[in-house]
Amino acid sequence: MLKALLALGLGTISACSARSAGSPTITISPPVSSQAASDASVSRAEVKPGTQLWTLSFDASIGTPSHAAADADGNVLWTYPLSGSVNLPTGVISTDVFDVLVGKVSRQGTLLWARPLDLPSHEVRALAVDAAGGLVLAGMFTAGRAQGKTDQGGFVLRLFPDGRMDWKLAFDGSVVPDNLGIDARGEVTLTGGMQETVDFGGGPLTSPFSRNSTSYTWFLARFGRDGRHVWSTKTDFNRFPAHAFLSDGSIVLAPDAAAPMTLFGAPLDAGPHLVRVDADGKVASSRPLLVSATKLAASGNRVCALAWDPPLTGPGYAGQPSSRLALQCFNARGALVFDRTLSDPKNPQARDKHISVHDMVLDPSGFVSITGSTVGDAPLDAFTLTGGQFIAGFAADGKIRFATQAPCPGSFGLGPDAVLFGWCDDERGRARRDGSTVILTRYAR
Repeated sequence: MLKALLALGLGTISACSARSAGSPTITISPPVSSQAASDASVSRAEVKPGTQLWTLSFDASIGTPSHAAADADGNVLWTYPLSGSVNLPTGVISTDVFDVLVGKVSRQGTLLWARPLDLPSHEVRALAVDAAGGLVLAGMFTAGRAQGKTDQGGFVLRLFPDGRMDWKLAFDGSVVPDNLGIDARGEVTLTGGMQETVDFGGGPLTSPFSRNSTSYTWFLARFGRDGRHVWSTKTDFNRFPAHAFLSDGSIVLAPDAAAPMTLFGAPLDAGPHLVRVDADGKVASSRPLLVSATKLAASGNRVCALAWDPPLTGPGYAGQPSSRLALQCFNARGALVFDRTLSDPKNPQARDKHISVHDMVLDPSGFVSITGSTVGDAPLDAFTLTGGQFIAGFAADGKIRFATQAPCPGSFGLGPDAVLFGWCDDERGRARRDGSTVILTRYAR
C-alpha cells in the first residue's frame, strides 16, 4: 500500500485563539490498517453514469460560464460574463458593455431570476454563498482614465438572496482573487495574488513582484458580514497552495515550501505541510505531509485531498511514470477514512498525467464530487473515460457512485447534488454561428 497523505503519529490540529474555541479537534494518526484500501475497492459493475435530474440551457452571444455555487436549499447561483445578449427562459437580456450576469436556479431546475450587475469591465473570479443565501463575488476590474490610461484593481461584493447589491469593496492595484470562503458568522475570506502595493483596508501590503510580472504574492484578507475589514496579510508564496475553508473561520492549506520560511509569523520547514490558520489569521498547527496535495476540500469534521503520489515532476513527468492520482479523506480525529487510487495501478504506462482534475467539492454528508478532463482514453477508478470532460461522485465511505462524461467543456461540480456548469456549441455539439449554449445539469448522487 502506498503512503498515506499525512505523516504518521503527528499530534493535533486545533485552533489556539479564544475566538476559535469549540472548533473540531483533528488528531493526525496512521490508517488503522490496509483494510481501508480494500474496503474502498469497487467492482466495475457498481460504477454507472449519473442519473440526470434536469438540464437547463440558454443561448448566449459571447462568453463562457464563470462560477456557480449552491445555497443551503440546493438552489444554484451562478455568474456569466455578459456582452451582447443572452436568451434565457425568462426572456432576453442585452447589454452594450461587458457586464456580469447573475442568476438563480431552483433545486428543481427552474430559473428563478437573472439580472446584470451593471458593473462594466468587471470579471468574476470566485463565488460563494453564505448561510442566509447571500451571494459573495470577487474578481478584477479595469477602468479607463484620461490620456488613454487604464486603472485596474480587485473587488469583493455581497448580493442579497434576490440579487440586489448589499455592499461592495474595491482595491486599487494588481489583484487577482482566486478563492472565497464564508464562515458560519458570515465573515468572508478572500485569497489570491497581488503585485506591487495593495491596501485591503488594514494598511498597504507590498509584493516584491512588479505589475505585469508572471509571479504574484499570495494574500489572504478577511471581511465582516457587513464588508468591514477584519484583517489582511501576505505570504512569501508565489505559487498558490491548495486550501479550503471551514465553517469556524479557520483555513486549511497545503503549502510546499522550497526552503524554510515564516508563514503568518510561525516557522515552516521546507517541504509539503498541512497548516491550519485560525479565524484571526494565526497558525494553529502545522504538520508535515508525505506527498503534495493539489486540491483540498473541507466540510464539517472532514478534510479530503487529491494528490499525485509520488508527485509528478519535470517536463512530461518522465521521472514518475507510475505516479498515482489518489483521493484521500480524513475524519475529525485525523484517521484515514479511505485512500482511493483513481488512476490505474496495474498499468503505469497509461500515464496518469492524462488525468487533470479541475474541481473538488465536499458536501456536509461527506459526498465528494470531482470534475476534470482526460486526454484520450484514461482509467478513473473502475471506470474508463474516453476523453474530454468528466464528473465523478464518491460516497462518504469512498465508494464511487457514478462517473459521467460531461457534455460541455469547462464543466465543474457542486454539492449537495452534482451539478455541471459548462458551455457547448449547442446541445448536440454542433457549431452555432451566433454564440454558444450554456448548460446547467444536475445529477442525483
